[in-house]
Amino acid sequence: MTGVAPGTATITATSGTVSGSTSVTVTVANLISIAVTPTNPSIKQGATQQFKATGTIQGGGTVDLTSSVSWNSSNPSAATIDANGLATAQAVTVTQTTNITATSGSIVSPAAVLTVNP
Repeated sequence: MTGVAPGTATITATSGTVSGSTSVTVTVANLISIAVTPTNPSIKQGATQQFKATGTIQGGGTVDLTSSVSWNSSNPSAATIDANGLATAQAVTVTQTTNITATSGSIVSPAAVLTVNP
C-alpha cells in the first residue's frame, strides 16, 4: 500500500466468509512549508475563489494539502473560507481585504491577500 495524500482510509480484506478491517492514516512527513495560491486574487461580493495549499516536504517534494489544512480568513466580514479552501465574498459597501492562511500542525503559510469589491 502506498499513501498518495494525507488522510484516513479504511482497508478491508475478505476471504470467503472471513473479513477484517483496519484504519490507516497517511500524514505528511517532514513538512517544511505551506504555500497558498493564488496569492493576490480580487473578486466581487457574492463570488467565490478557490485557494490551493501546497506543502513542501524535506527533500524538495511537494504535496497538495488543500483538503487537509485548516483554513483561516482574517476578516470574515469580507470573505469566509471553508474546509476545502473555497472562499466566499460577503456583501461589502467598500473594497475590503482579508488575509487567507493555511495551517498544518505548527506550520502556517504566508498570507494570500483576497480583495473583495462591492
